[in-house]
Amino acid sequence: MSWLLTSLTLAAADSPSQCVALPAPGSSAQVAWISPVRRGARNNQEIEVVLASDLTAWAYANKADQARVLQAMGYAGKRGGWRARRFYKVTLFEVPSEELCRPRSDVEEGEIVDGVRACGQAPIGQSCGLSNDTLTGQGGLPVYQIPWRDAARWGFCVVPLELYLQES
Repeated sequence: MSWLLTSLTLAAADSPSQCVALPAPGSSAQVAWISPVRRGARNNQEIEVVLASDLTAWAYANKADQARVLQAMGYAGKRGGWRARRFYKVTLFEVPSEELCRPRSDVEEGEIVDGVRACGQAPIGQSCGLSNDTLTGQGGLPVYQIPWRDAARWGFCVVPLELYLQES
């Protein structure tokens, strides 16, 4: 549901460079990290995650396949390309929301915006805490960052992305 709110809010924004309010997660959140099957993370590495509920709702509403999800996250080009043909996994974590931060280029690192700490500089192609949907050229899903060690502290579950999408 929050992805719907985000989409409607983005459509109402006065200019593309203006950031809009994004919903804050509850006190704990189930988050999903999408990555190639053979890719791991180092202990201190920041990983980019989305709320599992946002990913599931968006995938269901858009009848999304792997290529479309990768485009929505900004991981694959407009045509999908070779990245969409690789095997991907979804790693699910249950994390306290205060450990999440939202990548924002327009505010100081550590500032609280929409109930979430800002991470400073957003990765290329992202702004205002949203992924860059490479198919539409607009904001995609609300994204967060968290260090791997903090995300994995209480364990995690790994599922092939295609299987995850079949269950959505």
